[in-house]
Amino acid sequence: MLLKSRLLAWWAARILAWIGRRIGHPLSVKGTVLVIRHADAREVLDRDLDFHVGAVNGPRMDGIGFHFVLGMDRAPELVAEREVLYQALGRVDMAALVARAQADTDARLAGCGGSIDVVEDYARQVAAGTASALFGIAPADHARFCDASRAIFYHCFLNLAGDKAIEARGVAAAHALSGWLDAEITRRIAANEFGHDMMGQLLRAGASPDLTRRTLGGMLVGSIDTTASAVAKIMVVLMRDPVMRAAATRNANERYLMYGWCQEALRRWAHVPMLGRQAAQDCALTGVPIKAGAKVILLSQAAMLDPDAFPAPTEMHPTRPNAGYLHFGAGLHPCAGRDVNQWQIPMLVGALLKRGPKAMGKMAWAGPFPAHMPLTLGGDAK
Repeated sequence: MLLKSRLLAWWAARILAWIGRRIGHPLSVKGTVLVIRHADAREVLDRDLDFHVGAVNGPRMDGIGFHFVLGMDRAPELVAEREVLYQALGRVDMAALVARAQADTDARLAGCGGSIDVVEDYARQVAAGTASALFGIAPADHARFCDASRAIFYHCFLNLAGDKAIEARGVAAAHALSGWLDAEITRRIAANEFGHDMMGQLLRAGASPDLTRRTLGGMLVGSIDTTASAVAKIMVVLMRDPVMRAAATRNANERYLMYGWCQEALRRWAHVPMLGRQAAQDCALTGVPIKAGAKVILLSQAAMLDPDAFPAPTEMHPTRPNAGYLHFGAGLHPCAGRDVNQWQIPMLVGALLKRGPKAMGKMAWAGPFPAHMPLTLGGDAK
């Protein structure tokens, strides 16, 4: 429900932030620790030897064949594979990706006829195009490619109750994605033509086919619907606040400030309002004893309404320090695609604002994911 209700998410986060500040420490409820204050949340993310992510994400990611850094705890394997990932990502021509996404964005808006589905016909498709170009995979069945990414994301990161139907879809989607990746990796190795996208950079650096497949699959899973969900929720927040929308529109051509507005809008309606960890050993957090194996839930949206980290937290300011935001993780496990998020999300939102959005329809959902959101636009880009 929190994912689907902007007002409920906003007021729940504000109430929780008030409670967290009032009591001054995490809450322990029947073996689960709720972390509300920003300082406590950052401490959990920074103390990765005490608070593990492997027990939270690892079993589902390993179960579908994508053993990946976001499901690993600190160990030599994580250090080595993360270094390979970021070295390969750093060698990709990011300027070319930006230009490609910008051209795709402009073309979709130019041909939309004055209204557009912000999710399915815009943000999700641009993000999928970026993913294909970045990771080196472009299956002929584009719709199935997008749906596979969503199904895997749903199972790996949101299927906390272990729903068997969600798991089955995730497993089938992972099998398809592995097949696409394996086929392209095999083709490139046989042709001795690696390419210059991330797949090529991994192979050129000596990564095994298995590591290449797992790395690309692990990154791709969150790259499409994370962008689409964030853009949809940001636009809902901006359309409901004309003053904030007008201010953001004035900064639509300034990528840094536009990203600041996007970060602020997501504090009102976060695409991911909480993060999970598990205590690796008996320890304590701000004086609260925590038993080994306890679930630790970081209420990240509430933490970003903590006035100690965000002065005047209900006000929206695009120049707040970027380090305070928790939308894309922090500590040992930040979002692997954050380098793309920081230009693609403001690009997509800014392009919509420059066309003077006038009216927004009702958002439709596919499980926890925004699926459709019609938006009427006012005119050409300014």
